[in-house]
Amino acid sequence: MSRQSWRLAAVVGLAVVLDWAAARHLRVWGVAPDLLLLATAAAGLARGRGTGMGVGFALGLLQGVAAGRWLGAYACAQVLAGYGGGELRRLVFVDNPYVRLGAVAALTAVAQVVFLALSGAAGWGEGAGMAAGRALYHAALSPLAFAALGPAEGKEAKP
Repeated sequence: MSRQSWRLAAVVGLAVVLDWAAARHLRVWGVAPDLLLLATAAAGLARGRGTGMGVGFALGLLQGVAAGRWLGAYACAQVLAGYGGGELRRLVFVDNPYVRLGAVAALTAVAQVVFLALSGAAGWGEGAGMAAGRALYHAALSPLAFAALGPAEGKEAKP
């Protein structure tokens, strides 16, 4: 495995441990971060859509199994975030930190809406507020994720 692969594995492992051990204690205005979703979006943006989708599928299944329900909803939302991150990486200049902040916020919001639509976990009013709050929270935390992932590998070729 390359150094980049080891870094990605370490970031994903750390996200799993922190999400389950500490994320619920990191609430800001009632919104806790979903560190697994943040890791998926960051992996897609930093490493491309294939890596993002793989990380998203694995973390989505893990999240669904841990929750004991909505297995498919978690997996679909996470895979979408990984794929979207990879596509944004291919189409826009994601080396700019401000673009990364916006991309992580957008990916989080879309993934949360997809999850809510598939699971019916919360009403749309409550869910929209949570999605918006979590999107801003993830944007604020994203520089830490990108710093941990290290420099991005070469961009994927445009079609």
